[in-house]
Amino acid sequence: MPTMPLLLAALAALAVLALAARPSPSCSPGPDPSATCVDLHLRTCADAAYNHTSFPTPLEHRSWEAVESSPEYMLLGVIHFLLEGQCNPDLRLLGCSVLAPR
Repeated sequence: MPTMPLLLAALAALAVLALAARPSPSCSPGPDPSATCVDLHLRTCADAAYNHTSFPTPLEHRSWEAVESSPEYMLLGVIHFLLEGQCNPDLRLLGCSVLAPR
């Protein structure tokens, strides 16, 4: 199954990015003066422990449209099927923390 190593590499990359992103207790734009706080409205992140994020994200997404059209978001949407139903919800929440961090 050649897609499994690629999938694992993508998940490892998401984990590294999640560790690099520093969560904050509230929505604060951070050091970027152009950053703005917004409501979190990604369907796949509906059960996240927070409900706000800010743009730009650590992946330099500047809008919801940019997040939803990114390859990372598309991977997050199909990960359940790629893992043949063995998707752990923690993997999805990890992806959310990278795409739309607290």
